[in-house]
Amino acid sequence: MSFNPPRHRRLPRRRPPPFPAGSSPAPSPPRNGPASPPTGAPHLARIADFDTVGAAFISHFHRALDMAPVRALRARGTPVLCWTVRSPAEEAAARARGATNVTFEGYLPDPG
Repeated sequence: MSFNPPRHRRLPRRRPPPFPAGSSPAPSPPRNGPASPPTGAPHLARIADFDTVGAAFISHFHRALDMAPVRALRARGTPVLCWTVRSPAEEAAARARGATNVTFEGYLPDPG
């Protein structure tokens, strides 16, 4: 999984497919106030490199699962993982918005 599409594109040369390559297109928001977006953030937010890097899934910020590019990939059947979920309520909300699975921290999810 990578935030960096150029590095992501080099993965198949280092390890031949099939392998699960994922794209993390949106860095998490800062915890201590606003910050300048990283260079290329609008391009990353469009998830424009998903097909060209050979990604098989995305891992996206759990509060941004309603973004149009995420919805479009989910409609194609792409698994949508999300991060970093810190409570059962956040997990339930993410799953209600279509998360296939979650990366959790600070609690144990219900194995249900």
